[in-house]
Amino acid sequence: MTRRPLIVGLALVAMLLPTARTAAAEIYAARLRLQPDRPYLNQPFEVRLEIEVSPGAELQELKLANLPLESFAKLSSYQQEERRQIRRGEAVVEVISFVASGRPVQPARQDLRGVLHAQLVERTSKGFFTSLRAVNTSIRMEPLRLDFRPLPASGIPAGYQGAVGTFQLTATLDPPQVTSGDLITITYNVTGRGWLGDAHIIMPPADPNFRSYPPQELQRDENGQLAVRQVVVPLNTNAACVGATRLPYFDPAAGVYRESVAGPFRLQFATLAPTNTSPTVKHFQVQPPPATPAENGDAAVVATITHFRHLLPFAAVFVMAMLVAGLLYGWQPRVAVAVGLGLLITGSYCCQWWSGQARMQQQQVHQLTTARLCPSAKARSLFPIAPGRSVTTLERYEQWSRVDYNGQRGWIPASALRP
Repeated sequence: MTRRPLIVGLALVAMLLPTARTAAAEIYAARLRLQPDRPYLNQPFEVRLEIEVSPGAELQELKLANLPLESFAKLSSYQQEERRQIRRGEAVVEVISFVASGRPVQPARQDLRGVLHAQLVERTSKGFFTSLRAVNTSIRMEPLRLDFRPLPASGIPAGYQGAVGTFQLTATLDPPQVTSGDLITITYNVTGRGWLGDAHIIMPPADPNFRSYPPQELQRDENGQLAVRQVVVPLNTNAACVGATRLPYFDPAAGVYRESVAGPFRLQFATLAPTNTSPTVKHFQVQPPPATPAENGDAAVVATITHFRHLLPFAAVFVMAMLVAGLLYGWQPRVAVAVGLGLLITGSYCCQWWSGQARMQQQQVHQLTTARLCPSAKARSLFPIAPGRSVTTLERYEQWSRVDYNGQRGWIPASALRP
């Protein structure tokens, strides 16, 4: 019981002691650093803001004044990266670092010295009690030399579209072994570091030996990733090589323009069984090459579209019959039902007849002809077709038709088919 008054007395004495305050928080220095320090136009760079403060101090509501950096570059938001201690003479200070990314959009060369405005949060103590106090403060920053360099005006390669960095262009072909008329899928990939922007891959010039489809962009990241797919079809055995593709870019590390090239790529045609040159006539079967995954996929798509195309007339007849029956139902229900059923039956019969006619693809050969590997009179001969034989037409190209004859496929002149 005698200890309680003693403890209360000591607490009262401590509260009456003079206020004890920690050392006042302070900002000692502030500076901006660019990495690299002299970037070219469109070259990505890092902005590092370093602020030296007294240990334990906190910063809020940072503002940079008299620094027109955003007038010459696109900047992201500053993010606090780290906090570390360093020694300045006998004193220990803490360095708070903030990082942002940027890209110059116009040349600039000038000296800047900005002002940092911040709210400095300091800790004070009185007896057993501690409190936080925010103080608005400003400090002039260390000088910054701003030097955004323009790209060189000489040595610009043909087709250059503004890519800056280091990039590599690669390509893959599928399938690796082809026959004339096969679909070849070429996938181009661009990897690297820098800024691509709207730059795209420069495709090879048109080749009359290929049927080329427009390139399709699969992925794009303006910071250095690009994927493009293109489909080409070799029309004859002269289509032995797919041309090279290019990506011109500016290498800021070396200060020169460069090109990343993929190709050219030589095609490997599947070897077919040689034809018999003996005067004795012999009958033989030529097995067609196995369908590639691309052909199987295309065949499935075509079959699905064809199926739904045949169903469209039936759907149209059904809708028309329901519409007419609905209009007549309020006047004469029995007549409406009879008319609707009649239209439905008649329309279905007509559609069935039309669908059957549309599926008739067979034609007769009216003269002796030879099927060839590709649509050219100089292409390799595959097999003869006698007059009066029936063939199934698969596709047409100019004055040639690709036909199926008892499981064998080849190109014959369209004039050899009976109209």
